[in-house]
Amino acid sequence: MKIRIIDRSKCEECTSILCTFKRETILPNYYSLRSESTVCPVGYLNQKPITLVEDNYLDTSKCINCCLCVGDCIMDNLTYEDYEYNAVFDNLSGLQYNAIALSYLHKIFGFAANTNRNGSIDFDGYFQLPSKNFEGFVEVDYYNDSLESCRRLLGDFLTYRGQLSEEVNYGLIVLKDFPSETSRDVYYLIKRIKEFPKTCNKEIGITTFSLLRKLALISQNIIAPKELFFDPTKETLSDYKHRIAATYDIDDNLI
Repeated sequence: MKIRIIDRSKCEECTSILCTFKRETILPNYYSLRSESTVCPVGYLNQKPITLVEDNYLDTSKCINCCLCVGDCIMDNLTYEDYEYNAVFDNLSGLQYNAIALSYLHKIFGFAANTNRNGSIDFDGYFQLPSKNFEGFVEVDYYNDSLESCRRLLGDFLTYRGQLSEEVNYGLIVLKDFPSETSRDVYYLIKRIKEFPKTCNKEIGITTFSLLRKLALISQNIIAPKELFFDPTKETLSDYKHRIAATYDIDDNLI
């Protein structure tokens, strides 16, 4: 991916801080969670003047191509090409991955909080639609430990049952890649969770950083938020990819 500043003079003159940190919103319940405010998780856009390469492209030795800045530029002064990640993205910290994932979810759903900022809450994040008819805990693992992420979600459901204003029954796992299917994989575990009386009302979805980025970039066109994530109890991974690709005009080879 390449991200380009359309008019450099606009960027130099802009006094907004939204290219580095968004204005936070606070949810009055759920421990007064604050929305994720990260726009440039590596601080590249904090530099003034911003170092660019030919034709006003952001320097790919510094920019990780997360694309969070594109949707938050109040001047509509940023554009992007293709969907490939910069390899630099593989060298971030766990805190940065959490911030990026929850920033994508904040863009998609209207509210998402990165609860790992100060480590005071066990789950990595929380998201909620403004209508409050869809909410969930989030566990992030860029290194694809899907089974551990699923176990953490079960712990989240148990730990915070009765502590929040309402019981949360949805959990989302964010990974670098979708897991492969084996006889003892996370898909099997999720299916088993639905078979037990005490957890049959729990739902767990899976997504990836690259797909979240695509969805965040087209968030204004999302028509069915509850169906964005892969649920192995309802469809195969192949069918899921085909459905998302067809619905949102995304190449299913890139999902």
